[in-house]
Amino acid sequence: MVARSVDEAEFLAKGGALVAENERAALEAAEAAKRAAEQAAALFEAKPAEGESAETPAASEEAPAEEK
Repeated sequence: MVARSVDEAEFLAKGGALVAENERAALEAAEAAKRAAEQAAALFEAKPAEGESAETPAASEEAPAEEK
């Protein structure tokens, strides 16, 4: 960050933070948290493949028929 004035440089040198920088960091953190929550929700909302029911196993997973 570059200070725009001597006073601002002194303020920053003492460990001060500009409000705009704090607000930007907070917005970025909120956006990252929102994206993470959306990704997590998408993982838990997986839908069964077309033609399959969530309650019954797929045809390939059923036990084989007995031979005569």
